[in-house]
Amino acid sequence: MGKWSPAVLLLTLTVLARADCPPPAPCYTEAGIVNGASFVAGSLAPNTLASIYGSDLAWTPRPLAAEDILGGRLPVSLGGVTVHVGAYQAPLYYVSPNQVNVLIPANLRPGEHVIRVVRDGWAGPAARIRLSDVAPALFLFDEHTPVATRPDFSVITPDSPAAAGEYVILWATGLGETVPSVRSYDELPLSAAPLARRNEFQVLVDGQAVDSSRIDYAGVAPGFGGLYQINFRLPETLSANPEVRIALGTSFSPSGIRLPAGGYSLNFSSRAVRSRPVGTVSGPYNSGRRAQIHIWPVLWGSREASRSAITMSSPALFVSARTRP
Repeated sequence: MGKWSPAVLLLTLTVLARADCPPPAPCYTEAGIVNGASFVAGSLAPNTLASIYGSDLAWTPRPLAAEDILGGRLPVSLGGVTVHVGAYQAPLYYVSPNQVNVLIPANLRPGEHVIRVVRDGWAGPAARIRLSDVAPALFLFDEHTPVATRPDFSVITPDSPAAAGEYVILWATGLGETVPSVRSYDELPLSAAPLARRNEFQVLVDGQAVDSSRIDYAGVAPGFGGLYQINFRLPETLSANPEVRIALGTSFSPSGIRLPAGGYSLNFSSRAVRSRPVGTVSGPYNSGRRAQIHIWPVLWGSREASRSAITMSSPALFVSARTRP
């Protein structure tokens, strides 16, 4: 698609929205309700992070703050904004005049549902969305680069590429039910929970499925609603910047996403540290400050925030605006 052009897309969505929405009500169209990782319209499932683009969605930008999470539950109202999906008020991560980041409730079943944004009593149009059972998508730094880290949460970049045989973690949304299942759609998961359809899950590197024995974990990222992580070991033979995709059954994440990687091997021994799910009760991969400092701003922060995520000293920034490709 070339360079990202969020301003052009936002203007297009705004014009389309205004045709059917008298001000001052929030305005948006079904085309502006997208998967929060891939930005693909219509690619949604229960427990999936989504973004709604439009106009007059909120009065001012308002990101989620640590104090908004009460009793381990995400807020369903932020800055005077609520988002109704089916019979539920959905948890919110960020609201602004042109964008709302929302978690599709895990309690919903696949099928058609009505979604509506309400700002201080002003209701937007009743848009219809169709939920699939899964909607796999990798979070992206840019149009072609996935958010990927090492087990210590250092970010894999073109300046710090992965190597053949190295353990890496991919960050995703839309991977569906887990065992145990999500207890409440607004409650943050406290511990690791693998995918219910783990036997159907695949990681593909340059079109070839990684051997299942090399996937240590695929499931929710403890401490983060709607976020999944995939801990796996890259093949011993690796081309430079291979394409990476994830799949559940016949549902695949978008193609054309390439992991920054060199073709060389670090020659890992059998004693190499294996990657665990973030948020395990003990050990160096606890989901507290470290994971929030390194991962959350990268996934849901602005592009400027992403550049400085590793040096942040506080997890206060959870979610901000993301540009759309």
